[in-house]
Amino acid sequence: EVALQTQPLLDVYDTVLLPALSYAKEDRQQGILTATDVQEMVQATREIVEDLATHPSGATPEVDARAEEDGAAGGPLMPLPVLGCPARDDIDALAVRLLEQVCDPTRVAVALLPPRLLPFDVIARVAETQPALLCLGAVVPGGVPHVRYLCKQLRARFPSLPLVVGCWGASEPVA
Repeated sequence: EVALQTQPLLDVYDTVLLPALSYAKEDRQQGILTATDVQEMVQATREIVEDLATHPSGATPEVDARAEEDGAAGGPLMPLPVLGCPARDDIDALAVRLLEQVCDPTRVAVALLPPRLLPFDVIARVAETQPALLCLGAVVPGGVPHVRYLCKQLRARFPSLPLVVGCWGASEPVA
């Protein structure tokens, strides 16, 4: 709440929530947190994110101005259909939800896949929904090998589908 008073929602996600999710994954890997601890933290963070979706700072003036421009130009264009795919777990799913929340809904319609889908299931969902773009998201540590494998499978099946990969929490670029 304090950060929201001085920073835009996107910056709060970048400086507060995403680092917290990354630290939780790291602490779980090191045995500092239990699986139950992480699930409770994810649930609490999910509730915060849902509250922020209705927070006045959630709608930026730029988004509101673009919506007005679209309306003045004869009506809004259809939003670009984007499929959001978490790499592995609930933390990755929450990060992809953050991405969805900061997208302009007049320009982008993000449908979120559930976590823990097998690559076969992701490919089936892509074939079914035919998105204009697929966004794979992982909070590091973890998830990167799975994202690489999934990208190879998706590229083989859908060579023209644009793929965007977000690896949040990495201190260095992930190759």
